[in-house]
Amino acid sequence: MKRLLIPALALVYLSVGLSAQALPPNAYVGLFVDQIHSGTSVSYVPPLTPFTMWIWWLPSDKGIKAAEFEIIYPSNVIASTITVNPLVAAILGDPPSGTSAAFGDCQMAWVWTHQQTCYLTDMSPSVIQIVAHPTGGGLNVATCEDGYPIATARALTPLYLNQTGPIAAEPVSWGTIKSLYR
Repeated sequence: MKRLLIPALALVYLSVGLSAQALPPNAYVGLFVDQIHSGTSVSYVPPLTPFTMWIWWLPSDKGIKAAEFEIIYPSNVIASTITVNPLVAAILGDPPSGTSAAFGDCQMAWVWTHQQTCYLTDMSPSVIQIVAHPTGGGLNVATCEDGYPIATARALTPLYLNQTGPIAAEPVSWGTIKSLYR
């Protein structure tokens, strides 16, 4: 029994250690159609295709305390009900006109600020984009460092409608990638 237990515990320890990831040096934001931030496209099914769009943030290694952005919708999308994450303690504006959202606590893992019910009205290829706040000067986040300094977030992916698209990537060295798993 002891012979089997020790290798089993070692395997569990290794798998837990390998699954823990360090946060990246930059914050990212993407538009997704699911709770696990993986689906990035919607296809039209007549007469109207309802879907939920999630605005997911991946904090940098400095965390996220607040975020500001705007959402641009194409003409073949009807934007409807917006739900704000209960972790958001204060909010100004709304996604289509520019919003600033502050969390009650520092966020150090994937977190969503909004989810929105939308309707796709036809088969035209288009995208919903997340862009810089119209008056904030960027796609910004406040980090969790003292004084909550502002950092620029990077757009990970828009939401593709009636098409598929690549997920944005940045050139990174192999050493940087390996350091995320140490």
